[in-house]
Amino acid sequence: MNILIVDGASAVIEQLSEILYNTVSVNTICFATNAEEGLKSLAQNAKDLLILDISLPGMSGLEMLRKVREIYGNSILIIILTNTPYATYRDECMRIGADYFLDKSRDFALLPDLIDRYSHKKMLTKSC
Repeated sequence: MNILIVDGASAVIEQLSEILYNTVSVNTICFATNAEEGLKSLAQNAKDLLILDISLPGMSGLEMLRKVREIYGNSILIIILTNTPYATYRDECMRIGADYFLDKSRDFALLPDLIDRYSHKKMLTKSC
């Protein structure tokens, strides 16, 4: 799995890195601190998974989510990981095309299992 993390907080990026580097299915992890950098990274190298925050400097995570779905369709698994886990944001993200909507304060530990399950499912799909 090739992963892109887009989050404005370096502490979150560091914590995610530590968690995800220990996940068997992870090949590479790239980082961006804003949506514009994230979109450039996606254009330069294929990614399997995008972990995206809603609150970003400049373009919002919601707008980036829209653009990613417009450009890449459903070829990328998108996990919203946010400190603003309100139902209105969750509903909008899911409507736009997020695959998962997670609360940073409560759901951080779910990421390795989600990634491993997605990777396993992707490998099974490729082998058929």
